[in-house]
Amino acid sequence: MAFAARLLGAYVAGVLALPQNNQMLQPVKSQPKNKTVPPMKRLFPNLLLNIVAVLAIVTVAGCTSAPPKALSTPDGLVFLTIDLNVQPDKMDEFLAVMIEAAPDTRAWEGCRMFDIYVDENRPGRVVFYEIWDTKEQQQEYISWRGESGFNAKLAPFMAAGGGGLSYFRKVDG
Repeated sequence: MAFAARLLGAYVAGVLALPQNNQMLQPVKSQPKNKTVPPMKRLFPNLLLNIVAVLAIVTVAGCTSAPPKALSTPDGLVFLTIDLNVQPDKMDEFLAVMIEAAPDTRAWEGCRMFDIYVDENRPGRVVFYEIWDTKEQQQEYISWRGESGFNAKLAPFMAAGGGGLSYFRKVDG
């Protein structure tokens, strides 16, 4: 960012350092030959465009000069996946049901994240990735889904296989 600011300063200083005498005055073709336009008036449209271009470069340089931040989740949370096999010909309908239900899941107390992933290499494979404050909150949510009849509503979409539910513990602190 500092380099870009110095570059802009040098550019503006160089452009504005015009001669003070009338040697730079040139006739303008659209004006009568005996009339002249001061250099700043001739230069202004180009100067403005150049300053805008330099400011854009400075802005971009400022945005990209910071090193990217590493992403990491907080320690102590519960991470889990639910790996399902859905009949490929029923995938669109299954996803519509799940996408409609997702806001209730995300609103459940303790749910930090709920994402639905579709495997691009294995038709019918769906993975839910979830982060919860506690395992108990996630299990209460699963119980509610079972008691409400939601899980039974999903049964017609399911195919054999799938990895089921897996809990994970973060180890890289």
